[in-house]
Amino acid sequence: VRNRPVRVMIVGIPNVGKSTLINRLVGKNKVMAADKPGVTRGQQWVTIAKGLELLDTPGVLWPKFDDPSVGFALAVTGAIKEDVFDREQAVELLLDLLIRKYPQDLQTKYAVSLEQGDDVNAVMAKIAVARGCLKSGGQLDLDKVVQLVLRDFRAGRLGRFTIDEP
Repeated sequence: VRNRPVRVMIVGIPNVGKSTLINRLVGKNKVMAADKPGVTRGQQWVTIAKGLELLDTPGVLWPKFDDPSVGFALAVTGAIKEDVFDREQAVELLLDLLIRKYPQDLQTKYAVSLEQGDDVNAVMAKIAVARGCLKSGGQLDLDKVVQLVLRDFRAGRLGRFTIDEP
């Protein structure tokens, strides 16, 4: 027991920074890390210091979500891969939440003015115009708006707030 290293396992949902934490503790890039889920494919032991080892593990999720809001939260935060959910629907739900709870942050970030009764489609159109998300002929490129809002939310550029209800 005296000559055995202390072993610690790092566990969490996908894309929360488990590998990044290990790299920071080591002081160099020992394990592969990226800002997307599914980068860590298998378990890997990393020696942090003499007598201390960390186990980097792939993210874990429960097999079924009983509450759709759990799936929504995991989708917009980037914890699950984008090919397993409808990005447009997730952004519509996110914008609906922002319109109701954080309209000022939304207006400030995208330089749009929200009117009483604006729905998600109207807000997406305003963001498209304000950010130049246009196709040829002046048509709105809502796919670009979806990408923009998701990227800004995940990077924390929309503001500091929570999507969870206490």
